[in-house]
Amino acid sequence: MYYLRYLFICLFPILVFSQERVLPTNTFKADSLDKIGEYEASLKYRSLALEEYGHTSSYVKYLKAKWHYTKSCVLETKGGKKNILEGLEHSKDAYNLVESIVSEQDKKQLFRHQILNRIYHQYGYTGQWPEALIEAKKDYEVLRDTLPEHHIKVLHILDDLGFICNKLDNPEKSNDYYEYSYGMYKQYHPENLKDVYLNYYRIINNHRKLGLKNEEFKLLEESENFWVNIYNEDDSFFQQFIIYSELANWHINYGNQELAKSYLFKKEELFDSVANSRKKTEKVALVKRERVQMNESYIKLYLKNKDYSNAKHVIDKTKEILKDSLDKYRWNIESKANLKLTEAQLPNIEFKTAENLIVDALVLLEEYSERYFISPLKFQIALFDLYVNHKEIDKALKLLDVILTNDELTKHDKLNLLFKKSFLLRESLTNDQLELQFKSAFFSLLKNPSSSFDLADIQIDDLYEFYTFDILNNIIEVANQYLNWYQESSNKAHLTVANNIFKLSSDFFYRIYKGDAFNDNLYRSFSMIQEGLLKCTSLQPSTALFETIIEAIENNSSNLEWSRFLYGSQAKINVPDSLLLAEEKLKSLVNYYQKRIYEEKVSESTQLDSLNLHLTDLKNQLRRHQNYISDNFIQYASSSKNVFDLKDLKHQIHDDEAVIKYILTQEDLYVFTVTNSQIDLQKIHVGDNFPNEIKNFVNTISTFNSQVSIPDILKRLVNPITVTNKKHIVIIHSGLLNLLPFEVLLPNYLNSNSVLSYSSSLKTYLEQTKVRNIDNQMDVGIFIAQNGNNLNQKGFLPELTREISGIKEHVHATDYYIKNRKDLIKQMQSHNVLHFGIHTTIDEDSPELSVLNFAEDGVLIGSLYNANLKADLAVLSACETGTGNIIKGEGIQSISKAFTYSGIPSTVMSLWKVDDKATATLMTSFYKYLNDGKPKDLALKLAKKDYVNSNIDEELKHPYYWSGFVVSGNTKPFKSQKTYSLLWLLILIVPTMALLYYRKSKIRA
Repeated sequence: MYYLRYLFICLFPILVFSQERVLPTNTFKADSLDKIGEYEASLKYRSLALEEYGHTSSYVKYLKAKWHYTKSCVLETKGGKKNILEGLEHSKDAYNLVESIVSEQDKKQLFRHQILNRIYHQYGYTGQWPEALIEAKKDYEVLRDTLPEHHIKVLHILDDLGFICNKLDNPEKSNDYYEYSYGMYKQYHPENLKDVYLNYYRIINNHRKLGLKNEEFKLLEESENFWVNIYNEDDSFFQQFIIYSELANWHINYGNQELAKSYLFKKEELFDSVANSRKKTEKVALVKRERVQMNESYIKLYLKNKDYSNAKHVIDKTKEILKDSLDKYRWNIESKANLKLTEAQLPNIEFKTAENLIVDALVLLEEYSERYFISPLKFQIALFDLYVNHKEIDKALKLLDVILTNDELTKHDKLNLLFKKSFLLRESLTNDQLELQFKSAFFSLLKNPSSSFDLADIQIDDLYEFYTFDILNNIIEVANQYLNWYQESSNKAHLTVANNIFKLSSDFFYRIYKGDAFNDNLYRSFSMIQEGLLKCTSLQPSTALFETIIEAIENNSSNLEWSRFLYGSQAKINVPDSLLLAEEKLKSLVNYYQKRIYEEKVSESTQLDSLNLHLTDLKNQLRRHQNYISDNFIQYASSSKNVFDLKDLKHQIHDDEAVIKYILTQEDLYVFTVTNSQIDLQKIHVGDNFPNEIKNFVNTISTFNSQVSIPDILKRLVNPITVTNKKHIVIIHSGLLNLLPFEVLLPNYLNSNSVLSYSSSLKTYLEQTKVRNIDNQMDVGIFIAQNGNNLNQKGFLPELTREISGIKEHVHATDYYIKNRKDLIKQMQSHNVLHFGIHTTIDEDSPELSVLNFAEDGVLIGSLYNANLKADLAVLSACETGTGNIIKGEGIQSISKAFTYSGIPSTVMSLWKVDDKATATLMTSFYKYLNDGKPKDLALKLAKKDYVNSNIDEELKHPYYWSGFVVSGNTKPFKSQKTYSLLWLLILIVPTMALLYYRKSKIRA
């Protein structure tokens, strides 16, 4: 800064003598030094200016105001709360002097703006935010009277008003200011959009405070797009570095943990660029700061994933970084305190140790509170939670009284603490007193508070949008308390409240859930809500309640399969070519990285982590791109509802059909039977050993020489099927029930009237039934990996030739010797039925890396997820195409899922390693009945029946041979080819007979 002073002194004489002097020399010098931040030097000229003679009284006031303003700047530059408060007094004196000038012409409006700007900033620096707001509003009015409303200086004050309202815990008003300034920036300062997107960080923080998770995410994605794809200045890498951090933290809190890791990886790639952009004098300290903050994100991620060893490892590394750091930076103190707090949250830390760590962090903050103004609130709340978790009730309540008096406490945190306080007092209060505590907490949530509100009637639209897991889980806890009270007293009023609050929780969850696969937080909350709703329903059954519960559960079940199927099944006729090309490019990149990962996994490479992170990022980009296409171009975006409505499903259910949904909770199985006219519920107590019963039975029937005996508990599963008089039964299963062919459980199924099919959810099944009218003749493409002397390296299928001949005997079919994915994709587009006669390789850990083994190369299942196939049926005549890893809330991730994701509404799949000879026989009969115009479920049942009734050895009638194949999704029939053959025969015969009759008549005549 000194070289600027010397430059000014050298140029000053030239400036003075080369132009007319408008201001007194000393004031001009001082103003010039103020502009370059040389306030100490400026103050000397301010004092000399005050000694000058001949000025009017108004101008003397103006000069005194200038002196106080510069003195304020000197003190503020020194830092520290004491200096800033003293500087604030000088700023106030400056403003009072200017205000006392009578002549409006002499009041120097822009100087008033400078002073007010300094005042509200100094109020803010010292934590006096209400006063800062008052002064900032004054400044805004001063500039609006002086400059156009869209002037950049005015917009900067609007941004500051937004920031101050944020600090005052008024995020709604804060966002109003930001959104207003955004409109002005966009219209008048498009070159300054950087400022808008810098403000986005504050708006994002407001959404976070309000619990508006989805709005927060939307802005994060928009910001990422701006900093990565639009903003191309030299510092773009730095802004990307920041937004990746924000996105990583969002995904750690709410989303996909793999995506969180991917964003941290992208941030790591930018780390050197950020470090090298620092000035030499700042580089060491700032690089340490960035590394510590990166580590804090990693620690948070590892703690969320319960990867405590890695969390501890990064904590120790961060301690080393901070060990030799000087405590002269705010971030240094915050990081040391955060590290103590994080260490206290490790699971193997004893209570006393954890307490001491957090107390030490609070002591550290107190020591530097005068200098850095770091709020202790987060650490106090963490200490309170520690006391709660270890039943230290007295300590918790005492600390809570202190926390609740803190002006910085947000509405969200206050509400969360009020709920926790009520749970702490649960043992010491009567039921009526505890209910008042609950109502007090809910009262804080109401948009329009009213003392007469009733928990039995409260709806989601009555509440502020505090959509966070903390608040959700507290509401669920309240619902469980009312359910417990009902079970103790049978007071129906308690059950009514419990049911309503569980429904409220479900609506709350719907606002949090983004539609991707469940993470642990989502699944835990979903399971508690689902079990609570089902318990209430079984205690107070009614058709209306059944409908409400089914809709709530379906809307909150994982929508990943539903959304992918819907996207894959829709025609993209009106989508611009540029978007489709961008989609194809992203698909190609996804396929490339999947292939790389598969190859590296086979060779046990060390590059897997890096490749997986790249793949996760690409999948995220593809998902966002497809969401954009869905929202803006595809027809179903406007016609199809995202909210599941049971009435829509009932309209699709035929008179001879029932849809039976099985929901497994911890010890009970709830079974809803839905027809087009009614809904029934049956509750089956299955106990905690039920999963083992399923696994053991499936192992039995999937082994060809086993002795089959159906356990009593599994026999009860088909009671809802046997009591209904409907012919076609669609089973909507969950969890391990996906592995179970119900055909084996039904007594004498093959000779009964029942016909079974399956689907993964009511929501997906509804779309599968609506997606296409399957009224075409079958045109089958058979895809194989062996041809004459060209045998499949993964294993020969000796009966495949017979299977192909049997299919061709009944339907029009073409077989293809497939070498690789390119061959497969090319040929699949030409047929409405896709038949696969191959071997598969299942990867249970990574389902998308399961492989269809073709002649030269395996086709990864993940590469078909976005293929957008137009077939009506996929027949997976291979081993284990319906099995795989079970993902919480999402079900079995099997090979068959790839074809559902690609938009095919029907699949036939196998639940275990099927027998080659039996498969050839079953498939021949299956296509015969399909060709006769039979529905797919009935065609498969008749094929199984033919097999069992055929002239084979008795041991070959074991369920292993025939029950492993099941049909899922749309079961509508194809047009019968025989109908057309008969029609053509009639077309030929009738004219011939008419001609013969005519000739015979003529002869007679």
